[in-house]
Amino acid sequence: MEGRQKLSIGIDDAAALLTPKTKSPAPMRRLLEQAQIDSGIVTLRGGEIAFWHRSFQEYLAARTMKDLPDAKIPPRARKLLYSAEGREVLPLMAASMAENAKQRLTLLFEDLTQHAVSQKRLELEAHAAGVLGKMLADVAPFEYKLSGTAAKRYGELRDAVMAIFEKGKASEIGLKTRVAAAEALDQAGQERLHTPREAAYWKEIEGGTYTLGGDSEAFQSLPKRSVKIRGFRIGRFPATVWEYGKYLEETGAEAPPAWEEQSAHPGRPMVGVTWYQARDYCTWAGCRLPSEEQWEAAARGAEGRIFPWGPEDPDEHRANFDRMVGEPTPVGMFPDGDTPDGDTPDGVADMAGNVWEWTRSDFDKVTKSVRGASFKVEAAFLRAASRYWSGPDSRYDVHGFRCVRE
Repeated sequence: MEGRQKLSIGIDDAAALLTPKTKSPAPMRRLLEQAQIDSGIVTLRGGEIAFWHRSFQEYLAARTMKDLPDAKIPPRARKLLYSAEGREVLPLMAASMAENAKQRLTLLFEDLTQHAVSQKRLELEAHAAGVLGKMLADVAPFEYKLSGTAAKRYGELRDAVMAIFEKGKASEIGLKTRVAAAEALDQAGQERLHTPREAAYWKEIEGGTYTLGGDSEAFQSLPKRSVKIRGFRIGRFPATVWEYGKYLEETGAEAPPAWEEQSAHPGRPMVGVTWYQARDYCTWAGCRLPSEEQWEAAARGAEGRIFPWGPEDPDEHRANFDRMVGEPTPVGMFPDGDTPDGDTPDGVADMAGNVWEWTRSDFDKVTKSVRGASFKVEAAFLRAASRYWSGPDSRYDVHGFRCVRE
């Protein structure tokens, strides 16, 4: 699994890896040959097995690692701790060791946590924290828990990494460093993300009288008016790539173009979906797209805030805008700001910049209203009363969506 990824292996070598040392590999070889016919999980080309399903390759890698001499496991595991392959191979290996080699697993955790806390790059620490967290989740059914020095180091590592999302700490870390760390953490595991079926997904917006529109400096602001709005819940974040992937897996719906590229960034807002695709996702999740009135009420509050956080101008601690990053950033990246932070007082994040968000409201007879601005536009568009439009069939890399439940 090191360097260039190996996608095939000799069938005799594979059979030997899957066979206990005291047994003949012949039955396993026959099983692999039959697997090509029955399941297609592997295909045979000459004397080589080519992997059609990465999970089988990762399983073999984990088995190989587990059976190495104790002195050889840590050096290889350290490299995997910071790689894409490691987030699957190391948890598989840890679960296998937790079943019948807990002492070896404890030594491995002690080595990996020590190595991870010694890193000087936050994105490496973040990836390591995600992989270690996934390993711990996979060994939990075996009643295995970290203790002693390893537990202390892992706690320190998690605290250091999660500072990128914490008010009062994030502003001390440069934006691009925070983005790289968030990407690494989300790629290794999704502990901080939720689906609409979980309570942690939502933020409550109280019912009451809200003043909408009337901002002459906002783009296409609605006329000023007071409206009564019933209480509702709104997604803390725009719908993420990770949660959209759950929808695709469950429904078999057609993936939007560039899905493979997006799926490499699970913590980013889902973009490139039409209004109809966003609506269909919400229907599956038991919710709806917000109306313009709901969206603006959540962004401005009953007091009619200029920006989602208040009157202060946008900056790199409150929003992703004006091409400062040049692409969408993982959700929840802007908890800070001198005073206040980039979230609304109700804790709703990313309502200014990052991606425009579809609403269910018509802008005119042929287009739908989108709200919230994007990573490409200047600060004036981030005003909470600003509006834009787009045809419901359009799909852009600046368009995402957010859910509400009424």
